[in-house]
Amino acid sequence: MKYPTQLLICFLFFSAFCKKENQPTESLSFQTIVNGPWIQAQYLEDQDGNGTFTDESLPCELDNTWVFNADTTMSYNDIGVLCAPDFGPISIPGNWLLTENDQVLLVSLSSGFTEEAFNIVTLNDTLMVLHKKDLNNPSAPVTQKVVLER
Repeated sequence: MKYPTQLLICFLFFSAFCKKENQPTESLSFQTIVNGPWIQAQYLEDQDGNGTFTDESLPCELDNTWVFNADTTMSYNDIGVLCAPDFGPISIPGNWLLTENDQVLLVSLSSGFTEEAFNIVTLNDTLMVLHKKDLNNPSAPVTQKVVLER
């Protein structure tokens, strides 16, 4: 009976000192964003600053996908009805990051695009509504909105 007790003590000792470090859990917002591709449903713009938004989406943009990966890479994909048919399907890689307590989505696309910041207005399993932030003037009124759906 002495042997099983010693074995148990050794097991407990090594278990206490050989534990893997706890991996941080990702937020619910993070998990929702990476849970599959998003299809661009609308691009809304307030052209004169009066607070009235009109849908400025081109028909070729309404099947474009935004894919956010758990490693914070992403891609913006022009597929289906192509905006530049001579070039075929286009995929622009980039990176993304949630900031300000998961209220702001930063998107940085490669290929000469600049970093964009969006306030996350709505986020659930089927809908993400983003208001574009002016990085040079964060208090400026919203003039662009993007609606993504699954």
